[in-house]
Amino acid sequence: MIEQETAQTEQFKKDLLNRIQEGNTYLQTGGYGFEELICELMICEGYEAKILPRNSGLKYVDADIIAEINHFVPQKLLIQVKHHDNVTGPGGVIQIIDALKEDRYEGFQGVVITSADAFSDDANMIAEANDIKLINGKEVVDLLFDNLSALKWDTKKKLGISIVPQLLDIGHITKIS
Repeated sequence: MIEQETAQTEQFKKDLLNRIQEGNTYLQTGGYGFEELICELMICEGYEAKILPRNSGLKYVDADIIAEINHFVPQKLLIQVKHHDNVTGPGGVIQIIDALKEDRYEGFQGVVITSADAFSDDANMIAEANDIKLINGKEVVDLLFDNLSALKWDTKKKLGISIVPQLLDIGHITKIS
C-alpha cells in the first residue's frame, strides 16, 4: 500500500504542477491567481501575508507579496511571484533585489517563487550572490500537498482537487475464523 500511495502522490503532484503551468485551472489569469495561491499558502504556513497593490509606491520595480511571521524567530519576506512553465529567468530576481532597496523593506528576505520547473543559471547565480531564496514549481506543489487540508475549499475547486477518498489495492486478505 505504501508503494501505491507514494506512486499516486507523485503522479498527483506531477499532474497538479502541469495543470498550474499550463493554466488549466480556474485561477484568475494574468498571474494574479497564482499570486493569490501563493499568498494563501503563506497563510497556511503560519505567515501573515498580503498581496501588495500594483501601485505600491516602490521606487524601483515591483514585489507581489509581503509575508511576516513572529514565532520563535521573526521572519519578514518580500516575495516576487512568476507564473511560468519550463524555466524562469533572472527578471524576477532582479525585481526583488531592486524592491529590497526600499527603506521600508530593510530586514526583509527576498524570495522568488515560480511555477516553472527550474530557474535559469543566471537567475540562480544572481540569487545566490544577493541572498535571494528561490522556490520552483515542484517545491510549490510539495507545499500545496502538505497544506491540502488547510487550503480553502474554493481554492481546491479552482485547482480541480477532489477530496474524495480512494481505496487502494491491498491484495487478497485471508479471513481468520
